[in-house]
Amino acid sequence: MTSITRISYTILAGAALLLASCAPKVDRSVVPAPAPAPEIQLGSYDTFNLDNGLKVIVVQNNKLPRVSFQLFVDHGPIAEGSKAGAASLAGGLLKSGTATKSKAEIDETVDFMGASLSTTSSGAFASGLSKHKEDVIELMADVVLRPTFP
Repeated sequence: MTSITRISYTILAGAALLLASCAPKVDRSVVPAPAPAPEIQLGSYDTFNLDNGLKVIVVQNNKLPRVSFQLFVDHGPIAEGSKAGAASLAGGLLKSGTATKSKAEIDETVDFMGASLSTTSSGAFASGLSKHKEDVIELMADVVLRPTFP
């Protein structure tokens, strides 16, 4: 070890000791008082039902040129019995191929748009730039409505 390296380590060790000795002493036996609960500001939203009974909730936020879509399938508990995990597995495999696109084509489309797409047994989520909103929702619909489970 060179003398410059030793001097550097000595200076760093001294600085660490100095900082440790200046640190405020905290009494760990006293429980701190809770902070006030934060106020949650929910934005305004619109809600309506489609002709097929699907409930739509629209929340607009113009801070970024992004759009997000979420499909939530509101179903009760499923008794899978000896097939436990099958619904979760099927939900995760929804985007592995459709009647019109292979998994590679889906992934390439998502990457090209700089979007994200995920599926679960409870629905799907997609987001991307606003300029690609039609393509994002179309891809999400294709994945949800026409999966092939290859």
